[in-house]
Amino acid sequence: MIPVYVFCLAVGGTLVGLALLTGGQELGWDDSLDNLDVETETDVDTAQSVPLGVPLFSLRFWSFGGCFFGLTGLLLSWTRPAWPWLLVFGLALAIGIGVGSAAVWSLGLLRRRQANSLVSADDLLGLLGTVELSFDNQTRGRVRLPVKGSWIEWTALTDEAHPLTQGEEILVVGVEGAVVRVSRSGEVDDGATGSGAAAGAGRP
Repeated sequence: MIPVYVFCLAVGGTLVGLALLTGGQELGWDDSLDNLDVETETDVDTAQSVPLGVPLFSLRFWSFGGCFFGLTGLLLSWTRPAWPWLLVFGLALAIGIGVGSAAVWSLGLLRRRQANSLVSADDLLGLLGTVELSFDNQTRGRVRLPVKGSWIEWTALTDEAHPLTQGEEILVVGVEGAVVRVSRSGEVDDGATGSGAAAGAGRP
């Protein structure tokens, strides 16, 4: 197992080192593999918004996990040569998974906080997004908006007479603190088109 540990430590350590030097941009850590890591909850405690579980589709996870899997395996193999290889492998695997997952959660949490602090009302007004949690004019729901290259979830209100359902496209028409007010994007567009047509018809 020594060659496996050396390989994982070399590859994972190289990726982690490059990430520390470049901020993860050269490795694509801010791209599609980690898009799930940047969704932000705005009306609940930030720690509760961290997605739990093993983030298998995150490059961060494999970089940190592989590095610490290899490092742990080598250290235990050298310092505890009498231990069964299966025990060493299991401990190395557990530590690799734990460190990799913790890296994704902690870095994602940091990016969430940065995203929240940098988003203003002007950034949200006029954005098109989708409904994540259905709601109507008597309840609150959740919508997903593309803000500064990240998908961010916001608590939302609406004045629509009919409920907004999951997956429906919406338009942000107002911002009230940490809550956005939205309307159906089609109705807003139709209203604007109708007003323009009426104005044109009234001209000589």
